Amino acid sequence: MDLRDIRIWMGTNHPTTIINDRYDGLYSEAQWLAFPLEHYEAPREADGSDMVCVLFWEEYREPVGKGASPREAFENLKTVMSELLKENSNE
Repeated sequence: MDLRDIRIWMGTNHPTTIINDRYDGLYSEAQWLAFPLEHYEAPREADGSDMVCVLFWEEYREPVGKGASPREAFENLKTVMSELLKENSNE
């Protein structure tokens, strides 16, 4: 996700897809996950088999919000995106 995409998302909070973690946070470390993506763009691997999930969460480096509820995951995503915006603005 580039700086332009982060700025657009921060202004609209759209798109956002929130899903319930299939394994209750065993691999993702959260029960709910919020992606700054359309539902059809959200990584299917996040909801895959055990082995697929293990590898996915070891390698996934794109922004994602995590929480114990959908609201908490969304609020965490806003924080993650804000931090990315600050980091990228300083470069």
